[in-house]
Amino acid sequence: MKRLLPVALVAAFAACENVAPSVPIVSGPQRTRPGDTVEFRAISVDRDGDSVSYFFNWSGGPASGWTRWTVEGAELPVFVAFPDSGDFSLVVKARDAGRESEWSDTSLVGVWSYPPSVPRRPVGPETVVVYDTVTYSTSASHPLGRMVAVQFAWGESLGVWSGFEVPDAPVVVRHSFTAGGPVAVSCRAKDKSEYVSGWSEPETVFVVDSFGPVRRRSGGSVR
Repeated sequence: MKRLLPVALVAAFAACENVAPSVPIVSGPQRTRPGDTVEFRAISVDRDGDSVSYFFNWSGGPASGWTRWTVEGAELPVFVAFPDSGDFSLVVKARDAGRESEWSDTSLVGVWSYPPSVPRRPVGPETVVVYDTVTYSTSASHPLGRMVAVQFAWGESLGVWSGFEVPDAPVVVRHSFTAGGPVAVSCRAKDKSEYVSGWSEPETVFVVDSFGPVRRRSGGSVR
């Protein structure tokens, strides 16, 4: 006759059974450039309080493998650099000394040479007087959140690059035209890695010799 273990003993064995860590939660950038070092993080909770290690499994990207052991419930950073362009995917699982978790949700990463976005069409006066100083403004974003500088083109002449600003911050420049006629004003952006955007849509300004007998200069004087 088969003997049954006492209920208390069965409960004690159940309490000692190792439980696998939770499925990791993974965070990191969705976009980066080839050669740039970026950070990904994973976190998993182990009900037994065991230390955990993570397996980062890349599809065609950096080398996959297990990380060092770390405290459960604490984020573990992993730094990687992609040598080539492409779209890559990442899944992560966790383990303790005895069991492994299921795979995490898939994280997608696009690795390309991201330049700044094309700046917005310049905003400024549509008609100006020769030698009067006027202001034009624009702004530019960046798919990687990098700081950007802006350069204006005044017809066939190029202005100097502005200082670097955070993405989407207004960039305001002052300019005076030295010859009359219609002029196409456009602009482009670059980041600190010298990636340059395309040119914006042009804003046409009409440069005239005078508005008439009463002429107001930028300083407020009337002639």
